[in-house]
Amino acid sequence: MGAVLSRQFREGPGARASRRLRRLCSSGYWLGSNLAWMAVTAAICLVAPVIFYYERECQMFEVQQQFMEAQQAAAHAQQLQQLQQLQAA
Repeated sequence: MGAVLSRQFREGPGARASRRLRRLCSSGYWLGSNLAWMAVTAAICLVAPVIFYYERECQMFEVQQQFMEAQQAAAHAQQLQQLQQLQAA
């Protein structure tokens, strides 16, 4: 009796292929989403600190450059003042 029912309810090759294709798509989606999650998490954990450190270093160099320009301007002003004092004397 079981063999007769199995023959009657047996799926055709199209239904079997459809089920396998559906399973392949769901497995592919699961794998793709997990890989994307790992890539984004790795980027946040590994790349973001490097970007922040680089940005901080750029700001440090800008401040250092401004300080050096201020020193040069002060030295230039002092030289002009000394030159004016020599000319006045």
